Amino acid sequence: MVEVSYPFKAPASTNPSGNTMSENQWAAMMRYVLGSGVMAATFNDNLNELEVTPGATPLTVDIDTGAAWIQGHYYQSDAVNTLTIPQNTNAGTRADLIVLECKWGLNAGITATVVTGTAGATWPTGSAFSGPMPAPLTQTYGVKWQIALAQVYTLQNQAVVYPTSQMLDQRNFVGSGAAQSNAITVAMPNASDKMRQNADFQIPDVESYVYADEIINEAFAALPACGGTVMLSEGDCIISDTITPVNGGTLAGCGAQTTITLYGGAPAGTPMISMNYATGSVHNLLLNGAGTTSNVYTTTPVAGNNGINVVSAAGASIHDVSIQNMQNAGIVVTGGPANVVINNCSITACFGDGIDFAGEYSDISDNFIGNCGDVGIHINPTTNVASCNRIASNLITGCGMNGVYMDGTAGSGLFNMIGNNEVGQCGQAATTTHAGILISGSGANHTSVVSNYVWSAGAPVLKYGLAVQNGAVDTRAIANDLYDAASGTGSYDIFAASGLTLSGLTFNLYATHSP
Repeated sequence: MVEVSYPFKAPASTNPSGNTMSENQWAAMMRYVLGSGVMAATFNDNLNELEVTPGATPLTVDIDTGAAWIQGHYYQSDAVNTLTIPQNTNAGTRADLIVLECKWGLNAGITATVVTGTAGATWPTGSAFSGPMPAPLTQTYGVKWQIALAQVYTLQNQAVVYPTSQMLDQRNFVGSGAAQSNAITVAMPNASDKMRQNADFQIPDVESYVYADEIINEAFAALPACGGTVMLSEGDCIISDTITPVNGGTLAGCGAQTTITLYGGAPAGTPMISMNYATGSVHNLLLNGAGTTSNVYTTTPVAGNNGINVVSAAGASIHDVSIQNMQNAGIVVTGGPANVVINNCSITACFGDGIDFAGEYSDISDNFIGNCGDVGIHINPTTNVASCNRIASNLITGCGMNGVYMDGTAGSGLFNMIGNNEVGQCGQAATTTHAGILISGSGANHTSVVSNYVWSAGAPVLKYGLAVQNGAVDTRAIANDLYDAASGTGSYDIFAASGLTLSGLTFNLYATHSP
């Protein structure tokens, strides 16, 4: 047996290297002093914390100043470092990692680099995660060790990376002051013992505990003023009041394995999550409301008991969230915020609308909305303009009223595009009044309705497949497929009244029918 110890000024019998240490010995010792990660600002000579943000030129990201520690090696950057993201020329969204890479050997050192993912790659079935899957980190001691700073997304042939609100901050902070980091973990009551031991906050493991919102909000309060991420572990918890991400913070979980349930005794008007007046993100969660009924179509919604409220929060991002059993709407956006993104969400069995939206320059796409009591997607400008929004590639089935409703009866909605959506078997609540897609009111101006598929497979039957009514102006309806399987034909007349009804100025109308 050979016993080795260092650093000592000692004879060769104790230290074979004599009075000197090799680089490998030093690193092997120091890797146990501090874990690998980004050094918190209070521990790195007042540098920043290597935050990744979109660059000033297309397909670039900027890494702020800061310091890091990787497997016993120190890294420092005292100027903004700009990296170029390779353009995604393949089909599907690509998830790339911005990393610090420590190498040994001839090219020894630590540098920032991009680890390119595979376009269209998704997490395996049953995984705790959803959305695009990045390439794995390389962590082989003595060869190459990478730590992630951020995950960024690019679409096919897109000339820019997604905005900061859609980047996933993956920094792990180390050093004195790391508790004031912008990545805080919260352990659920039934999380693993290891997770509960290592988490920054723990929700009490008491069966009757219904105040998890207080612990999660404390975690947000512990974030620095610049915001950050509160990461919930796998497991289940119950809340009695609203979770409020502050300073544009992100609330993230482990997909369907992270479930938040609203306590049945919560007061009326209690949204589960409220994003107020600041950019933020909610993703990879399951929200379960207090609504229990055998028939959402005849149950009166409880005002305010929504899954997620977005109140004047420009740039808010909601993705990969499952929302079910809300006593009102799944998601409500008010105050006219711009650049809101809602995608890859599943919203089911809510008493009110699936999505009630009053914003602009926003994207609502690739969502599933099923069996909600009122409207699937309600573009609803009342006190705010709802303009220049994209409502695309959503699947909407079994809702009580309209599938998609551009509601210009009490406000102004301009230049909205409704395209490539599938709307099936809506109108469950009242079969004689509703349309698969409804454009209504003088405030609905310049709406494009393109390449949607509206169908009904027997009773109850929608009154209209597509309706433009009540003074809606300048609607473009192009290549929409209006079909009722019960009749076996593609005629307009297969719906309760007719497949199509138009009023106001409607032009460029070309409809395609399935036999």
